[in-house]
Amino acid sequence: MGYLTASAESQPIYLNRVLQDADVVLPIGCLRVKTAIGYHGIHSVVFPTYSDNETLGRYQAPSNEESEVARGRRDKESDEAAWLLGVVATIQVIPGAGDSILHILAGNPQSVLAEGQRRCAAVWQYKVPQRAQLVIAGIEGDARSQTWDNVARAVTSALNAVDDGGVIAICSELAIPPGEAIQQLSGADDYEETLHTIRRQRSSDAVPASQLLKAMQQSRIFLLSGLDEAVVAELGLAPVADASEMIRLGSRFESCIVLANAQYAETTITT
Repeated sequence: MGYLTASAESQPIYLNRVLQDADVVLPIGCLRVKTAIGYHGIHSVVFPTYSDNETLGRYQAPSNEESEVARGRRDKESDEAAWLLGVVATIQVIPGAGDSILHILAGNPQSVLAEGQRRCAAVWQYKVPQRAQLVIAGIEGDARSQTWDNVARAVTSALNAVDDGGVIAICSELAIPPGEAIQQLSGADDYEETLHTIRRQRSSDAVPASQLLKAMQQSRIFLLSGLDEAVVAELGLAPVADASEMIRLGSRFESCIVLANAQYAETTITT
């Protein structure tokens, strides 16, 4: 690590020395909708990704997802760090279905951000006329897409479209064992106490853990994955064995919404 300078909020900005010593830094990032869980703008691929552990912990705090003010502060800090580093151009990839690439934008960061957000919203902002009793959210892509972060993003997208007390079913091939924070969901009878424990741990999976905990207070969550069913059940989620069982689950409800590639989606109700 090397010390770059202090931010406008007097936070020290540390970055990997390779970046600081480079003549040119040209970041390549994945552009998402602004509300995506754990997303802090086009410059977050540089900062905090290549910063120190203390900075990473600050960005991984669940409080960033609970307050627009806190989220805005982290976004601004990432932009400031990139500007101070001298980043004058960026490459941003807008993902398509599965593992495909929809658009690649390159150029001035401000221009790329404006055009990228417009294109991203056109593809990934889903508008539905009313909520449904069941929302099935799929996570497409190879093993790199099958993460707890994407499960939390899919659940959050589905939560905006499901009835209060409804059911969310996640279709994935997740095979990554739950991390330290997500393990706290096991036997989480007291919401506030469990959330406090997750916040105190400051682990890398604190944000998806807190988002899953929040969703579990409002809906029952089913999970089709590559994990052992006992592991899923211990977390308070309902395991789904295979696609045929998911089909039977869908037949039990009068209304259903299916979200493809839900890890990229943002849903809003039009009425």
